[in-house]
Amino acid sequence: MEDFKNLEFQEFFEKHAQIIKKLEGYYCYLNVPNKNERIILIHIHSCGFCNYGTGRNMEGNEPGRNGAWLGPFSKNEQVNELLNQFIPENSGIKIENCNCVNKNK
Repeated sequence: MEDFKNLEFQEFFEKHAQIIKKLEGYYCYLNVPNKNERIILIHIHSCGFCNYGTGRNMEGNEPGRNGAWLGPFSKNEQVNELLNQFIPENSGIKIENCNCVNKNK
């Protein structure tokens, strides 16, 4: 019986590890109503601000108040490409990396 419980736990752990692996990557937060925000930061999944696309909301049970997390993207460049498609060049909005991305380079 003990071996069965260990096997169940191992399967449970492996399944959750697979799910978490799929959430790894790069994210950005689009803060829609804040017109004064001039920088969009790109984060890596493990960043305290990003937290696998749930932000600081650890339970993940409510969406962002002012916007939404986009991601995961497998490469930082993919986030840049997507954002550059939707942000006009003369808007004054910059796309930058959070310190969490700079640490992982």
